[in-house]
Amino acid sequence: MGPRGWAKGARARLALGTAAATLAAAGVAAATDAPSDETIRACAGKHGALRLAGGAQCRAGERPVSWSREGPRGPTGPRGPAGASGSRGPAGERGTRGPRGKTGPSGQVTVRQASPDVVTLTGEAVIGTLEVTEGTYLATAVGDLSNANPAPVDVACAWRRSSASFRARLGPGGPPGTAYQAFSSTTTVRVAEGQRIELSCDVEEGARVLAQQVHLIAIPVAPPAAEAAGDAAPTAARRQPTS
Repeated sequence: MGPRGWAKGARARLALGTAAATLAAAGVAAATDAPSDETIRACAGKHGALRLAGGAQCRAGERPVSWSREGPRGPTGPRGPAGASGSRGPAGERGTRGPRGKTGPSGQVTVRQASPDVVTLTGEAVIGTLEVTEGTYLATAVGDLSNANPAPVDVACAWRRSSASFRARLGPGGPPGTAYQAFSSTTTVRVAEGQRIELSCDVEEGARVLAQQVHLIAIPVAPPAAEAAGDAAPTAARRQPTS
C-alpha cells in the first residue's frame, strides 16, 4: 500500500474510533433517561464513520445499524456470607388481660391397682380386686394367664356385679409353664357402698393355671347423686295411678 492509501486508511480508522467514542458517551447519557430495553440506532458511513440517527432516516451512502443498551443477563453470582445478627429489639407492651374462660367439666379420677402376687387357679378364684367408692365405673383388666399343665386348658373369667365375661384357651404348658396368653377386658360396673370391683376366673378340675401381672383400672362415669336422680323418675312413674 502506498503512502496515500495508508494515510487514507488511517483517517478512516481515526474517524471510526472518534465516532464510536462519541456514540458510547451518547448512549450512556441516553440510558439514564430511556428504558433499559430501548435500542440505540445509528448510521454508518462509507468509511465507517458513525452518527446517531435518532428518528431520522440515514443519508445516501449510509447504512443503518442498531444495538441494545443492555447486554444479556449474566449468571447468578455466588451467595454472599450471612450478615451479623442484629441487636434484640425492646420488649413490647404488656397486652390487656383476656376475659375469664368458662368453667370446665368436673375431672374424673382414675383408680389403678396392680396385683402383686401370682394367683394359682385350680378352680374358681378372684385374680384382681379394686377398692373404690360407691358409684358406676368403666373398669378394665389386663394381665397374663399361664398354663402349667401338659394339656390345653380352658379358662372362663367374669366380672362380679356385671354381666361381662370372657374365655381363653391356653395351649399345652411345659415346665415351668411357659404357655402364656395376654388378656384384656372392659365393662361397666355399678358398685354399692362397701363393695369392690372384682374379676374372677375358673378352670376345670385338675387344671392348674397361673394369673399374673393383673392390672385393674376404673374410671368413674356417674356419681351416686346422679344415679339416684336417674332412678327416682322411673319409680315415680310406676306409682302413678293407671286410668
